[in-house]
Amino acid sequence: MSTWSASSPVMNHHTLVIPALEAGKHVFSEWPLGVATDEAIHTRDVAKAHRIRTSVGLQNQCVARHSLRA
Repeated sequence: MSTWSASSPVMNHHTLVIPALEAGKHVFSEWPLGVATDEAIHTRDVAKAHRIRTSVGLQNQCVARHSLRA
């Protein structure tokens, strides 16, 4: 497996993503990467040091209960 996905409560993103990056896994994470800017910066720095790609998405944006009604 070369890619890892973080779909957990935001408070867990940083503690789950860092070990995956250190293991050489590319990471797709639900937004945001951490609960604070310093966590996101640390995640970026670890990814850069290991030459790993990260991607952040909004996986629930198309869920009907989150949709705006006209």
